[in-house]
Amino acid sequence: MRLYQHMAVSGIISAGVYAASRSMVIAGTSFLAGFLIDLDHIIDYWLSHPWRFNLRHFFVTCHEYRLKSIYLFLHSWELIIMLCLLAYVSRNGVVLGLMLGFVQHLALDQIFNYVYPAGYFFIYRWRVGFRCDAVFEIPHAFREAGNDGGH
Repeated sequence: MRLYQHMAVSGIISAGVYAASRSMVIAGTSFLAGFLIDLDHIIDYWLSHPWRFNLRHFFVTCHEYRLKSIYLFLHSWELIIMLCLLAYVSRNGVVLGLMLGFVQHLALDQIFNYVYPAGYFFIYRWRVGFRCDAVFEIPHAFREAGNDGGH
């Protein structure tokens, strides 16, 4: 999904979280986490293009799966499992909001992105060498445009 879509959905979900919890801390953290999780794309972009940062190139490169490697440190079901446990044990509103934002973001990415079923498991990405083409089923149109998974 695109950043603006994540922001819109995160806003709607966070409004529901506020209505249910009456907590600005939980709702606000959920809202921010719902799209700031995408900051890990900057790390992947920088690792693929260390001496270049052009905002348009960044968005095209990420959207068209043209990165050399896909680490996505925050896009991880393992991280979400840890956040769920931490939220349950700590009963902390910030942790709960963070978990809610990450869950909704990753669930939407799992549904709407061209990711293989295990692609958002960090262990899977590690086992396949963080190769873009092993994590994402790169659409044919992007392949024709010259994308080879960044290799």
